[in-house]
Amino acid sequence: MSVATHINSTSVSYYGKNNKICAKILDNICQLLRSAEFVAAHRVNSCDFTRKRCLSPDVLVAFLLQMVGGRSLQVGLDQFFCALGGGTALLRVVTKSALSQARKKLKPSALAELGARWVREWLAAAGEARWHGWRVLAVDGSCVRVPRWRETQDSYGLGPNGDGSVVMARVVGLLGVASGQLLHAEIGAYVTAIGVIAASFASFPLARQMLKKPSLTHRGVTCAKSTTSQLQGETLTRHN
Repeated sequence: MSVATHINSTSVSYYGKNNKICAKILDNICQLLRSAEFVAAHRVNSCDFTRKRCLSPDVLVAFLLQMVGGRSLQVGLDQFFCALGGGTALLRVVTKSALSQARKKLKPSALAELGARWVREWLAAAGEARWHGWRVLAVDGSCVRVPRWRETQDSYGLGPNGDGSVVMARVVGLLGVASGQLLHAEIGAYVTAIGVIAASFASFPLARQMLKKPSLTHRGVTCAKSTTSQLQGETLTRHN
């Protein structure tokens, strides 16, 4: 089973009639992951991903995207490579230590580029429904727990206890309500307000402008009358 086929099989029930579009986008993304230009742009060192390994960039990203909770990391790896091999018995192909080493070779910018690529191709192929001519966007955030490392403390602060014993970050996302697509997301310090993080949505200039409005509070639905390719025009905000 190919990486694209494995990922695509998990999206059938969610996307339904749009599954063909998803399959096409996933094929394009897998081709991108295998391209020398993409790997060179997003690897940490020039010597990374130069040898043929089980955790090539496309396989590594595929595993990261399908990770779910409720099971150990090693069991998840065994099940994943079992599915790729088309078998029914668990396979110990990659250890969690090898996964950790491979993750360190890939920059976060790789996943950011893949997410932006998905959104562009989805909107180009499927478009997006309107509500009385308005494109409806929703913004919200949540807090996630991150490892107690010095670098995470420097980036996200000392957490709710103020002593670094529990380190948390705040994640804010911009959702296309009609399509259910996550259009953009940012992660910031635990003490930073959702509106402040949302205002940094650099990929969506108008959304950034809307989210700076003082009328937008903790949760809101923002509507923009715009084209699919570019957000521009009048805006309005209503609270939940």
